[in-house]
Amino acid sequence: MDLTSIFSSLESTAVIGAVIAGLVLPAALTILMIVSWWIIYDKMGEKGWKCLIPFYGRYTLFACVWEGKIYFISLLITALSVVLSAYGAVVLSFSMIMPFLAEFADVSMIASFIPASGGVGIILFSSIFSFAAWLVQMILNWRMVKCFGYGIGFFLGITFLPMIFYPVLAFGNAYFDYY
Repeated sequence: MDLTSIFSSLESTAVIGAVIAGLVLPAALTILMIVSWWIIYDKMGEKGWKCLIPFYGRYTLFACVWEGKIYFISLLITALSVVLSAYGAVVLSFSMIMPFLAEFADVSMIASFIPASGGVGIILFSSIFSFAAWLVQMILNWRMVKCFGYGIGFFLGITFLPMIFYPVLAFGNAYFDYY
C-alpha cells in the first residue's frame, strides 16, 4: 500500500465525516425538535400540527401558557427591534463611509437621512426592544415550565440547552396543567 492510497482513503473518510456533521446531524436534530414540539402541543391539549405553522403555532403556545394578546405585543416588540437594528446599522455604516463618499459625489441627500448621533442612538434604542423581546421569551419559558410542573432548574435547562430539555419535556412523564 503506497502513501497516495492512504491519503485518498483519509480524504474520503473526511468527506463522509463532513457530510454527516454538516447534513445528517442537523437534519436529525431538526426532526427531533419537530417531534418534540408536536408531542408538547399534544400534551397541552392542542393539535400537534400547530407547531409546524410559524405564527399560528407560536400564538397557540402563548394562548396555552399565557395569553394570546401577549403574543401580538411580543411580535410587535420583536419587529420593532429588527427594523430599528437594521436601520441603525445602515445609518451607522453610511455615517462611517460618508467622508470617503463625499470625495467622489454629492452626498447631501444621503446626509439628510443620517441623524446627528450617526445611528448609535437608534441601535441603543433597538437594544431596549431586543431586551424586552428576550424578557418576554424568558417569561414564556418560565410559564411553560411551571405548567408542566417543573421548577427553576428545568427553566434554566430549557433556556440554555433547549435541544436537550425540550425532548425531555416531550418524552418524559410530565403532564400539562395550566397554573
